[in-house]
Amino acid sequence: MRKIVKSVLLFVSLWLVACSDSGEEVVFARFDKNGYQFSPASLQGTIDYLSTMEPLSVRIMSVDKDLNPVDTIDLPIDSSDHWERKAFDLTSQDVRYPVLKIVTTFKDGEKSKKEFSQYYRLNGSHYSISLNIHMSLVAARVEYLVREENFDFSAANDSALNELNEIFKVYAKTIGYSSGNNNVDFENLMPYIFCKHEVSDSAFYENYKKVRESFAKNGFVESAIMVDAADTWLSTFKRVESGVKGKLSYASISRDTAVGIKAFESGFFGLAYGMHFPTQYPDSVQIKCKSSAYDGKYFIYDTYDNGGFDSHWRLKDSLEDSIGICIFETRSIVMYKGDEYLCREESNIWEKNVSQKELLSGYYQDCGTYYEDGSVIFVRDSLYLCECEKSGSCVWNDKYAGKEITEKDTLVYAKALDIKASRKLGQCYSSGYGDRKIFDSLYVQCIGRSWTKIDSLTYYLNRCTKDRVTGKHLGVYYGCRDFADYGAGDTVWTEIPAPVYRNVICDEKSLKKVEEDNGDYFICESKKVEGSDDVKYKWRKLDSAEAIPPVVNMETCEVHLKKMYDGVVYKCYYGVWSVAKDEELLPFEKEGELCSEQNYWALKEYEGQYYLCERDFNHWEKLDAHSAARYVYRDSIGTCDTLSKKTIIWNEKAAEFWGCITKNNGPTWGVVTMNAIMNDTIPSYFDKNKFSGGTIVNDSIYKVAVDEYEFWFRKISNDRFGLYRVDISGITYSAYFSRDNLFIRGKQGTESVPLNLIENKSDGFDAFYTDWKTRSKDNSECGTLKAEVDDATVFAYNFSEGTYMDLEHARQYCPEGFHIPTQSEISKAHISYIDNVSPIMWSYEMDGGENCPGDSAAYNILWTSDEKDSKTQICLEYVHFFGRSGYKKSEAYSHEYFVDCPKDLYPMVQTLCIKDR
Repeated sequence: MRKIVKSVLLFVSLWLVACSDSGEEVVFARFDKNGYQFSPASLQGTIDYLSTMEPLSVRIMSVDKDLNPVDTIDLPIDSSDHWERKAFDLTSQDVRYPVLKIVTTFKDGEKSKKEFSQYYRLNGSHYSISLNIHMSLVAARVEYLVREENFDFSAANDSALNELNEIFKVYAKTIGYSSGNNNVDFENLMPYIFCKHEVSDSAFYENYKKVRESFAKNGFVESAIMVDAADTWLSTFKRVESGVKGKLSYASISRDTAVGIKAFESGFFGLAYGMHFPTQYPDSVQIKCKSSAYDGKYFIYDTYDNGGFDSHWRLKDSLEDSIGICIFETRSIVMYKGDEYLCREESNIWEKNVSQKELLSGYYQDCGTYYEDGSVIFVRDSLYLCECEKSGSCVWNDKYAGKEITEKDTLVYAKALDIKASRKLGQCYSSGYGDRKIFDSLYVQCIGRSWTKIDSLTYYLNRCTKDRVTGKHLGVYYGCRDFADYGAGDTVWTEIPAPVYRNVICDEKSLKKVEEDNGDYFICESKKVEGSDDVKYKWRKLDSAEAIPPVVNMETCEVHLKKMYDGVVYKCYYGVWSVAKDEELLPFEKEGELCSEQNYWALKEYEGQYYLCERDFNHWEKLDAHSAARYVYRDSIGTCDTLSKKTIIWNEKAAEFWGCITKNNGPTWGVVTMNAIMNDTIPSYFDKNKFSGGTIVNDSIYKVAVDEYEFWFRKISNDRFGLYRVDISGITYSAYFSRDNLFIRGKQGTESVPLNLIENKSDGFDAFYTDWKTRSKDNSECGTLKAEVDDATVFAYNFSEGTYMDLEHARQYCPEGFHIPTQSEISKAHISYIDNVSPIMWSYEMDGGENCPGDSAAYNILWTSDEKDSKTQICLEYVHFFGRSGYKKSEAYSHEYFVDCPKDLYPMVQTLCIKDR
């Protein structure tokens, strides 16, 4: 801890007063404790900041012992000539304390201001002072020592001046009390560098406050601030024209250049970076300062001196980091990234791609002195010959300069190549084919005492001769002379496939054969000779995409065949193997379950879907719902030969019924049709799934409960069932489906009864029966003949007690959910001539003279719900003739039409019910 003598300066003012006419006291003088008069005070000064800083005002404050302002005096700026500096003047002003704080305000941009303060102690009647940046830093330190460490002003001021001198090596006390800072010595400008004045006003003032605060608290400026300031100033240095051609100087280029802050100052950078710039045998010095952006960079010493301005030291630039330094005493030529750089002697500039002439004069020495007559040099691959006359005058012959010397210029090219090679490889001596060398990316061989260009393969394999027609280099096989099919010539080496090198035959028998050599694969292929029917067989190297396992293993490529190797699936398509894409594979194929010869016709179930391995296409065929159903039921219910109870199931996906049927190989699952006649199946308003799960009785009847009905289907054939019965609320009805409708009627009888023997005929029967016989006679027309209806030949077929009924009973007969059909509805009923009905049968004989032997006819007469009048209802009459002579012969065997029926008609009319929709 610094030991100092602390004293408190008591500003005991001795003052003389008098009374004015107004009664106020007037101060004539003030004296400090040492007896020095300090008031009234007169003070003159100059503003010695940078000339580029524009002062606005000066404010003087008298301060107490703690440096607290007591009085304030604002002074104008005097712009008159004061050695080209601004000035101010304080004349005979009363101040209460001998220490003054002087604040100078400067313009900071368009709208802002910046202030710089310094202190001054009065100890006489007339004073002169310099306001400068050094004393503003001293002021901050003085304030800290007085207020924080209880220094008196004088001790604090002396201590701060000494500390400042340690940093800037300038006697700030002298500056503060003398005629000002009229020179531009670097010590006087250094604070501006510390504060980054070269950047901008705003940067300068912000950094000034950091420097001031650091110095105030520490008595020195922190290293980080110094390094940052050095980095900033160093970034402004550029290599600039010196005024001498070929020579550059090193200077700061910033807004402070005009005020003299431009020369490289090794002392400053040494102070900031903690480094030493040697003065004896200077060469280069490295920046070793981790906190610097330039850490690791080099300063180099250039011997060029431009008359005192240049310090010789400069930062090594990025180009010199790559190709080396160019300073005043070097001579060098460097190729870098395709460009040529020349550093001339007595120059410190790398010149890029100079002219041939400049290169000759700037780098190569004169022809006839260093180089003798006939000497050859190459400048940028241009040949120059040193030619001397008898007089001794020698010049570089530029006949070939800038020209490419090709092998067509046989003599020149060979000579040039030999000379260049000889200079680098040495002279060539050989009576035959000697050494082979690489020279400037060229391959050369010593042939007959000269270096001669050869190709790369000749270099590695030697020359092609009748005894040397194959060779191997870097794992590649080459051939010449005997291998014209592969592009070889008598003296030209060309790459040949490994099997060719090993004399493996490629012919028709070995077509598609694959040979391997060190991880490379070769395939034997055929190609038709152009303009001929001949076929040529050649080995070809497979590229990496072709050399896949099925190819190299010579797998037979069949349509859609797939093979897996090491978890990768390959497919054959149009005779070519390739890697199968993920989207082309089924999930289980990715796991290796492929369709191949080993599992043709195999069945595969995956997540409820079935696939069949098809032989013709070597792939898994996804089965549709119909094709898959037999396997679904086999796996979920069981095989038909093991089931004790059989049933019928509706397959929603296939939209068909399935059950056990018999085929050549025994019972199996198959499609079952549920219709008595083609296309008349379960109506659309029924949920067909409800017809599933019934019971097959005695392998002939299928019973199933659907809602409130029980349906009975009769087995018509191996795979066909037809509806014949429905039980509703305990009553059995004959039933059938027709044209998307369900029709029911009373159960058929088993007797055939003569119609005229049926009792309880209604009142309207006779008239209707008479009309019916007339219609029947007309229907029997055959040629010119018509048959008379004999009552004894008319029978009620399949008769039972409920076969016929009048309209009133018919209306009561249909169960709930059913009704007597309308004319339109009954037309949709497929009326069978015998099945599910009880027809009136009539048989007759006719004279056979006109090929009319007679016939039998079945009549079904059915009620409709359509009324003609109060006594008459519309009926459907359906007639079917069994022989060829019936019903007008030329027309259809069956016919239906509507007739008028008395509502009380009995017998003859049957009741048919249709289900409500």
